[in-house]
Amino acid sequence: MLSRLGAKPEKSPRTPAAIGIGMAKKQAQRDAKKLEEAFETGMAQRKGMGKKKKAAQSEFSAACCSL
Repeated sequence: MLSRLGAKPEKSPRTPAAIGIGMAKKQAQRDAKKLEEAFETGMAQRKGMGKKKKAAQSEFSAACCSL
């Protein structure tokens, strides 16, 4: 409400690095799972993706399966 009047929004408290790294890793896992499901259902195609993204996705899936 106040941001519409020109006030700055309140900052959220700083997240410690150890927690932030874990959160980022878990988000990457969620994104990879969502992308894989999109491939399986035909919502997305691997063909149109760039080389870097394909390599990162295959590398992540290999690391994910080894856990």
